Amino acid sequence: MNAHRQRRKQLSDKDLRDYVPDIVSPFISSPSMALVLSSVIARSEIKYQQRAYQYSLLEAGHIGQNIYLACAKYKIGCCAVGGFLEDVIAKILDLTSDEIVIYAFALGNLRENAK
Repeated sequence: MNAHRQRRKQLSDKDLRDYVPDIVSPFISSPSMALVLSSVIARSEIKYQQRAYQYSLLEAGHIGQNIYLACAKYKIGCCAVGGFLEDVIAKILDLTSDEIVIYAFALGNLRENAK
């Protein structure tokens, strides 16, 4: 059985606006929420050894797919971001040195022409 931990750092609206280019992308404006997936590879290495990193990425993809499905069901806009500054996000979210950022999402309202 895997132990999962959820940590949520709340930022004020002003803080979020300040961090949008760093967390998601300078091309995505005004997301309602930024969702970041991270992993502690050392925990997975106990069970999966040299495949821990690969399996972490694979699981992040599965989680991302479910995020997209849930957003589609509830008509929430979702944009996965692969090009992010890992060190900047880790500092903003106060991640440990063992924790790596592997995926980021911007969530928010759909534009009228996208509905």
